[in-house]
Amino acid sequence: MSKDINMFQIIQLEFSGDMLQQFLITIFDKLDKGNSWDDDFELNTLLQESIRYSADKMLLTAPDSLVVSLAKHDTRYDEESAPTSRKGRAQGFGIDALDALNFTYKVSWPLDLIANTEALKKYNKVMGFLLKVKRAKFVLDETRKWMWKGRCSTAHNFKQHLIVGQKLLHFVDAFHQYVMDRVYHSAWTELCDGMASATTLDEVMEVHEAYLSSIQRQCFVAS
Repeated sequence: MSKDINMFQIIQLEFSGDMLQQFLITIFDKLDKGNSWDDDFELNTLLQESIRYSADKMLLTAPDSLVVSLAKHDTRYDEESAPTSRKGRAQGFGIDALDALNFTYKVSWPLDLIANTEALKKYNKVMGFLLKVKRAKFVLDETRKWMWKGRCSTAHNFKQHLIVGQKLLHFVDAFHQYVMDRVYHSAWTELCDGMASATTLDEVMEVHEAYLSSIQRQCFVAS
């Protein structure tokens, strides 16, 4: 089951942000500046560069197996009732704009029976949740830097703003740490143990489904 563990370890590192750090910094910067990011080619170029400079790049033997795209517009709705178009979401700067990102990990048979389309949808729900937490943390970090730079011009209420910002940052930091340590890492340990004891493909799929259900539930994205 070494291939299975390696594949899930790559997805786990994607969640932790180790492979996506530079990619996310660039996307967050585009959001802050209101720049568009609706080009799949540009997004994948940024993703590959992020992987290339990651300390864990050796785990991904084929870097282009991890692909990012923008979620397609749901054609079940007409233009007036649809919430936002594909391009519109990608050009937005709110935190919900991150919902447009869709990550796919290309795997060969028989691993595609485990990391199938439905499983990847669940992974993307969890990933979307984590991206929003990381986005909130990024914004609060940048806000704190901005407040320190301009503290002289807002001295009359600087202390109150700093206290509120510090409390928000403390909460988001603590929540982010909880998600990574208690949710992902604990669930990851259970997945590894289950994979080690699995002797059939059905058992592997059962262990993997339990892992997905666990992280979805604890990230509040269970359907």
